[in-house]
Amino acid sequence: MTTKRTSRTLLALSSPILAVGLLAGCGSGTPTDSPSSGAPAPSTSPTSVDAPAATDSTGPATIPTASAFGENIDLATQNVPITPAAALEAAQQKAQGTFYTIELDFERRNSAWEYELGFQHDRTEYEVSVDAVTGKVVDVHKEATDDRETPIEVDKPLPYSEALSLAQEKSSGRLTGWSLEADDGRIDYSFDFDEDGKDVDVTVDTATKRAFIDD
Repeated sequence: MTTKRTSRTLLALSSPILAVGLLAGCGSGTPTDSPSSGAPAPSTSPTSVDAPAATDSTGPATIPTASAFGENIDLATQNVPITPAAALEAAQQKAQGTFYTIELDFERRNSAWEYELGFQHDRTEYEVSVDAVTGKVVDVHKEATDDRETPIEVDKPLPYSEALSLAQEKSSGRLTGWSLEADDGRIDYSFDFDEDGKDVDVTVDTATKRAFIDD
């Protein structure tokens, strides 16, 4: 797994909620404060297209739990419910400034898959941890810095799926984590594979689309 710097950290399924109008049963005829429309209330929670759906169409959607996403899943074939874009949206509620890194891996201290996202504002760096199953912000760390980080965007200039395909040309192991960050003027993906117990780190340059194994 790529070593995390101390200065950086980076779609839960929504159960549909029906807004049901309630009318007062007393003789006054005055409606209550509840909405009278029977239309579904809009959901602001992000939804992953790859997340498992409920099998019972008559009941509420099944909300995935951490137990469904154990430490040994292959991220190349099983997506966590929270997308990078949704993790970024959650982290931006707790931090501000230049977004310059995002990483996904399994955090043993919390026994959970987590994104760690890095931001820089003036001389302060923020490291925000977001649970990749629930979408909740679980930790915010900040510290002083004199660095000037390069901003990045999720899926730009190279989409994650394309970068992963390039990395898999170098390794066929189980994907255990990945990151996207700006460093030394470049924006690179880093993919961590487990090949029968051997760690293989593959870097993909987003500008040149060149993939290579890190020694």
